[in-house]
Amino acid sequence: MTLDDLAPRDLHIASFQVSPAEIREVVREVTGAEFRMQQLSSFADFAESIKKQSAGNQAVEHELNAKWQQARYMYSMLTTQHGKLDNLLFPGISWTTAAEYISYFVK
Repeated sequence: MTLDDLAPRDLHIASFQVSPAEIREVVREVTGAEFRMQQLSSFADFAESIKKQSAGNQAVEHELNAKWQQARYMYSMLTTQHGKLDNLLFPGISWTTAAEYISYFVK
């Protein structure tokens, strides 16, 4: 399907997209526990921290799963939201919901 002529050049696929506030609500629904949100820093500060962690350190550059790589992945996860998903191009797939995913980790 993804290689046919009708498929878009860039596929935007996500089982679910949630904001931090929505994650808090899903965790409350799954666990029954209340959580409050705390902002630890801004996205600009987070990006700068990642840049500092990876800059000029060749050993870190080649480290498997370096902390800066993990942070960069988290940064991307938190800052990338697609306005339109292409999930409907795959009608046979049952996508995991946020509640199903979070339930796996909190039970």
